[in-house]
Amino acid sequence: MQPSFLLAFGLLVSTGIPEGLPKIHVPHDTVYGIAVGPTGPQGSQEIVLATNDSSRVLHSYDDGLTWLTLYGDGLENAKAEEVVYYPGPPNPMYVIGAREGVWSYDPATGIVSDFSAGLPVGDRWVVNLAAPTDGDGPLLLVTIQGNAYTWIDSDGSWQLAAQNGPNSWLSAASVSPYSDRNAGPGPAQAMAFASNGVLYLSDDNGASFSAHSQFNTQAQSYYDWAISTVAYADDYESSGVILLGRISLRPNDPKLDRGEIWRSEDFGVTFSLVASTPSGVTTLTATGPGPDGLRHFFAGGNMYPNFAGYFGTGILRSDDGGLTWDDFGNEQDFTLEEGAGKGVSEPPDQKIHQDITPALDYAVSGTLYYGRGEGLFQSPNNGVNWAQRGIRPVEEMRDLGSAIDADGHLIAFGAAYGSGLIRTDVTAGFTELLFWDCPMAYNKTLAVSPNYAADGTVLLGGQSDLTFWFDPAKTPANPYGATGFYLPPLVSTVTGTRVEGYPRVVVFSPNYDGSGATDQTFFWNAWENPPYRSEDGGQTAEPLDKLAGGGTVPTMEYMAVAPTYDPASSATKNDVYGASISKLYRLNDDTWTLVHDFGTKILGLAVDPTFSRPGNPQVFVILHAGPKVAAFIDDPTNPQVIPFGFDLVGLRLQEIKVGNDFGTRPYVYVGAWGEGVLRYDSSDSQAIWEPVGQVSSRPDWWLASFDLSPAFDQDRTVLVGSQYGLVHAQDDPLSPWVATTTEEARDNMDVSFMTFSPNHPMNLQPGNARPWRTISMGGPTGQEMLPLDRNAELALHDGDFFLSHGNARLLEFKTAAGPGTGRITLTATHYLTGAFLGSQSMDLTQVASNLEPFSLSLDLQTIQPVMVRLDVELDPGEYVLFDALVFRR
Repeated sequence: MQPSFLLAFGLLVSTGIPEGLPKIHVPHDTVYGIAVGPTGPQGSQEIVLATNDSSRVLHSYDDGLTWLTLYGDGLENAKAEEVVYYPGPPNPMYVIGAREGVWSYDPATGIVSDFSAGLPVGDRWVVNLAAPTDGDGPLLLVTIQGNAYTWIDSDGSWQLAAQNGPNSWLSAASVSPYSDRNAGPGPAQAMAFASNGVLYLSDDNGASFSAHSQFNTQAQSYYDWAISTVAYADDYESSGVILLGRISLRPNDPKLDRGEIWRSEDFGVTFSLVASTPSGVTTLTATGPGPDGLRHFFAGGNMYPNFAGYFGTGILRSDDGGLTWDDFGNEQDFTLEEGAGKGVSEPPDQKIHQDITPALDYAVSGTLYYGRGEGLFQSPNNGVNWAQRGIRPVEEMRDLGSAIDADGHLIAFGAAYGSGLIRTDVTAGFTELLFWDCPMAYNKTLAVSPNYAADGTVLLGGQSDLTFWFDPAKTPANPYGATGFYLPPLVSTVTGTRVEGYPRVVVFSPNYDGSGATDQTFFWNAWENPPYRSEDGGQTAEPLDKLAGGGTVPTMEYMAVAPTYDPASSATKNDVYGASISKLYRLNDDTWTLVHDFGTKILGLAVDPTFSRPGNPQVFVILHAGPKVAAFIDDPTNPQVIPFGFDLVGLRLQEIKVGNDFGTRPYVYVGAWGEGVLRYDSSDSQAIWEPVGQVSSRPDWWLASFDLSPAFDQDRTVLVGSQYGLVHAQDDPLSPWVATTTEEARDNMDVSFMTFSPNHPMNLQPGNARPWRTISMGGPTGQEMLPLDRNAELALHDGDFFLSHGNARLLEFKTAAGPGTGRITLTATHYLTGAFLGSQSMDLTQVASNLEPFSLSLDLQTIQPVMVRLDVELDPGEYVLFDALVFRR
């Protein structure tokens, strides 16, 4: 029987989000490379990841419950795609390969250094990188030009070992696991590399390479076989086993690929085909003995399991040296993904970077890690099952705004990428999640009303919409008489329909008044639409799609409004700036004019708060290359670019701000991904960029955004939105950085949830993960029932359960209770020891006579690393709704 609340509320049920409802947009936890070593505290495990553009290179000491950034010497501005742990002398280190070269990370000192010595400037794009498992032999890398280089520490530089060419990202590299530089030629000095289908072998640590007679033909196209991965057996020196994986497009269907695994058991003299796979084999890993006492090989496919034509094959394991393979049905564990990359496709040259790595205690625990374009996965049982792990925290503040409230308190708001909206009273030291009725869990941008003390208005742009938040503590001072979250009508002045999209930037007019007494103007731009302006507080939306001289108005990735903007007449509706790629535009009334092309991508934009025309039409920009930071004088007769960022080369700049005291203290502030906030005295031609706050107290979290207090001239407070929430300090070198405690409200779509349905009648593999049904609620009713976002998971079968993990003092499961709902049990065990921490149960059908929101809490007393399990007991026709799990700290 259909659950009663489906009828009552007219919910739309599907296996994904139905057409016409907001598109789900969640973290892109792309992982290209993984390395593990005994370099944590007291020799414990450390994990290092090469990840995507947002999170760069990360490391963790607690099995990925928390992540820290690795940065320095330009690494944060590079695109890293390979990482290995190198145990050799003089000290163990991690080596990171990127498109721009190589870096080393010394875990003993925490120092990251450029490690590209010996690589020609034009040949530094690292495609593959290999190191011995436990030996002192050389490192080996292959560049996109098909060249192989070795690193022997005594030489202090990379040495060209062999050349293949032409350019190709279809290549491989591997080194004998226990490589010994003093062993002499033979298996202990074996290494292999491949490029464009040609395999080269060496038995003298790369002093000489020979093309293999079976694989010596260059691939001429992607329809020809290319070697994509090579692995030596852990016992290679005695067994002589080497495996290689190949890939090519299918001749009869260029949208799909195919794979092969070849095996040698005579030290690479001959190879034989042992397996054909429905997708190219892009990662092969050999392990030492596991919990079963056997050595294993693991293999992964290029295409995501059970997506886009690749079905029935998961992560393969071989227990007999690569002769036979089995995935134990674990392809079903990958069905929780809402389409590969959550709808964000990885280019083929990045997607092919995959890695399977055993944990430090693999011999006992059987734990493995697997990284690919669709995320980070972990197996707790020797590759039989796999669970996805999140690496982008849901409390990451992708944008940050601040205000002074009616009590004179400094208030900061963060657009959280997973937890809705975060509000911190910096003065009182109190942080809260504003997720109740929040229509979007994943947010990108926000703006705080310059009149916040009077109108309490915040504008939030996220995964599917643009929404207001009106402070419920204030008497409504907005056109809607609303408090809390409110979706404005945004009726297009052209089409008469509501404007929707994923806003990437929102800005208020500097004189915005949410009460409607004067200026009610704000601007925004979503990828799907041209820039828009609303002059009536969001009731209507005017497209700003006119370009001086004709043409299409591009997406404005950054926008800023000059303090002179006044909507009173077309003559004063000017000096709104927008940046698109390398071009800076100015809006005059409703028409954009190109004012300058910097020739390199603009990464941030700010207007001088003392801006005036014609006296001081000054705008500041962050640039990808060149001077990195510059002032632009927007004088139509004499435009000028004044650079002052040359000493920032190598840093990854995120945002630019100027304080409200700029007229008397002309400092410019920028946020750098791993380096915090830096400042520069723009009036001093001899000035250098200097760090803000006490450097030693700044946590190693990436900077996603930052802001200066609206009362900066008085309090000197600098606010940073990091991967783990708000951090703040004063603009004083002795001022310590203070991190606030931020809660986590994880929406049901978070990648950390593994749902199971062992009693589903169509589930042929009850022990593997299986998606629950996704429901979507639109309109006010849906928002009232679902506190976070407008989608939820539906458990429909007795015995359904989910697993997740994190750090918490108190857990809260957000659901609905009333007629037709079942019984739930929330259990927590210690993440590291498995010790039982507590459990709470509730028969939801007994809670209320009508369906209503309900939270089941489990108090753990102190903050602990926890594994969380929710079990569902259902009678026929009952259900349980899963909207969010809150980790309170």
